[in-house]
Amino acid sequence: MSELNIKKHLFNTSFLEMDIPLQFNNYGTIPLEKYPDNATSYFINRNIIEEQSLQNYKNELIKYINIAGEVLNFYFDRFTRSWFQKYEKINYHPLHTHGSEEGLFCCIHYIQTSDKSANTNFYTPGWPYVCNEESKISIKPKNNKLIVFPSYLPHEVEINKDKTRLIFSANFMTRNNK
Repeated sequence: MSELNIKKHLFNTSFLEMDIPLQFNNYGTIPLEKYPDNATSYFINRNIIEEQSLQNYKNELIKYINIAGEVLNFYFDRFTRSWFQKYEKINYHPLHTHGSEEGLFCCIHYIQTSDKSANTNFYTPGWPYVCNEESKISIKPKNNKLIVFPSYLPHEVEINKDKTRLIFSANFMTRNNK
C-alpha cells in the first residue's frame, strides 16, 4: 500500500472588538459630503488621518491598533485610506469588503452613537456563498469602541435609526509579528 499524503487546512478569521479611552471631540470640523446611504469625508480626502489637525488622534489610535496587533499577530505599518462617516436616520452601508491585499487590515472607531445606532454585521469569509451557524457576528456600536479586522472580512451597516452615528474608519498595512 502506498503512503497517503494528507494535509489539513483550516480557514480561521479573527477580529477584535475593544473599548478604548480615546475620545474624538473635533467632529464638527470634519468636512462631509452627503450621499444617499450616508455622509462621508472619503471623496474629499482619501486619507484624512494624515491631516495635521488629526495627528494627536492618529498617534493615540495607532497605540490601540498595536494592542490589537499583539493579539492578531501584526505590527501596524501605515494608513492607506481613512475617512469619517456620519449616518442619519435610514442610512446604511451595504455589504462590502476592503480588498484582499496581504497584510491589509481595517478599523472602525465609533465616535458618537446612541442606543438606536445601527449594528455593524460581520460575516464569515466567502459570505454569502459560505454559510453556517456562525456566519454572522453583529457588533453593537458604543462610543469609543474600536473594531480591528482583516480587510477581506465582509461587513455591512444595518439601517440606522438615529441621527447620531459617527465613525472613523481606516485601512492600514501591517507587518507580520513573528
